Amino acid sequence: AVTATQPAADAEEVDPNGAVVVIFNQPIVALGGGDGDQPQPLTFDPPVTGAGRWVSTSVYQFQPDAPLAGGASYQVTVAPVTSAASGAASEAYSFRFTTAAPIVVGSTPAGIFARPDSAVRVTFSQPMDAESSAAAFRLTPIDPPGEAVSGETSWITGTTLVFTPTAPLEYGTQYLVEVADTAMSAAQGGSLRQAYQSTFTVVPLPDVLSATIEIGAEAVDPEAELRIRFTAPVSETTLLANVRVEPLIEGTNVVSYTYSDYYANTQQNTLSMAQDVPFGYGTDLVLNWVREAETTYTVTIGTGATDQWGNPLVQPYTLTFTTGNFQPLVQIDLDRF
Repeated sequence: AVTATQPAADAEEVDPNGAVVVIFNQPIVALGGGDGDQPQPLTFDPPVTGAGRWVSTSVYQFQPDAPLAGGASYQVTVAPVTSAASGAASEAYSFRFTTAAPIVVGSTPAGIFARPDSAVRVTFSQPMDAESSAAAFRLTPIDPPGEAVSGETSWITGTTLVFTPTAPLEYGTQYLVEVADTAMSAAQGGSLRQAYQSTFTVVPLPDVLSATIEIGAEAVDPEAELRIRFTAPVSETTLLANVRVEPLIEGTNVVSYTYSDYYANTQQNTLSMAQDVPFGYGTDLVLNWVREAETTYTVTIGTGATDQWGNPLVQPYTLTFTTGNFQPLVQIDLDRF
């Protein structure tokens, strides 16, 4: 008699890639017997092609040729077999199980600063039917809203759909990735368990977003840090070449560099980054020099500053501010005691 099966009777969410195993309470085949002389007791409804073998005298394993259909129910019948030990015949045995429906594991890009030439990749939990899955996929700009993006689909190993837009995506635009639940598994036995949605935002065109010293500020501490934040990573080389400070800075006591503040860019880690900021680019400029008291300074950034795709600054930026007096400082040098 059958004592156990894998999957178990009435099991749900069964891995479509697994084998079906039947365990008997007595030896059914002799040790060392060839597979061609041994019983092949399993039949499936709906039919499944594959290869079966006895892994021991009382354990039979059936491996389907291809993954079972996702989200499908299978009836397995075990035909009567004769015990090699007692000669007694077993009774027919049937059990049913249901395979796991496919789901979307994830998609890329996701988060902010996505490349405008991005291809969208959607990864499924199991091989999918190419035609129905491509028809279920949709990429749409939602902020600002627009028409669905046109493009071509291809596949990687049957589980990853790759959508390549016909034209570059729009800078600074948020896109919605959708996969409807009409996407079918490769065997077309079941559809996606639930619809999928995700969003990402293409990197905006470079522009000045904010500065730690306000335009027109007065009585600014001469030692205050000046940090200018941009909407997108800009080239440090082109940026520094397009910064001008008036009155002209005399001497070499100037500190200037770019970096990217991940915590600020992701709004305190509430967003993710679709790509790492490339080397030599940054979203923040630190610009400090020895400033005189009660002096008006003008910092100008020209449109020659560019992002990694060669896009110039949206508009020139001018920051004018006036310093105040230095903070009083008393320093007394005393002998140590």
